Amino acid sequence: GQDVFVLGSTGATERRVSNGVISDLGPFDAHWEYMLESAIQSSAINPGFGGGPLFDNRGRVVGITSLNLGQVGRFSLAVPIHLFADHRQDLLRFGRVRGRPRRAWVGMYVERSPLGVVVSGLVPNGPAALGGLREGDVVVAVNFAEVGSRDELYRRLWTHSAGAVVRLGVLREKQRLVIDVASADRAEFYR
Repeated sequence: GQDVFVLGSTGATERRVSNGVISDLGPFDAHWEYMLESAIQSSAINPGFGGGPLFDNRGRVVGITSLNLGQVGRFSLAVPIHLFADHRQDLLRFGRVRGRPRRAWVGMYVERSPLGVVVSGLVPNGPAALGGLREGDVVVAVNFAEVGSRDELYRRLWTHSAGAVVRLGVLREKQRLVIDVASADRAEFYR
């Protein structure tokens, strides 16, 4: 419920401000193979691109905006400032944390369901699509280790380096299958 303000930039000379309140502090996972161990969700809609500061009502920077999720949930997401500060130089210089190994990415969108983690979409020509994963498949295991939630799926997937072949256990129309997917590095894929 703490008041916060987001400063956003929509170009070289334009700045905008939005205010709101913190609605959640804690882990965050999303349907596009994205997860933060610690995040700040607020109702202050990011009025620009990611990377702007999130201020408290005393003017202190408490986070760096990561995503504007107004289209899907009417909230903004920010990385707590202490986590950003730990990697600031790498992020500013290289656009990524260099000390972190490039982790496996398969290019799938997944949703929670009572059955497990359901594939709701695939990145065109992404590793999962090329490997034979389909919309509607329920992912139940990664390299034969069971998964029942998105965060479990992501954690298991990310124990592998980009380029590793990942064996996905899936349920498809009441049949259990194993699909081998040659993972990739997300940043390289989108270059």
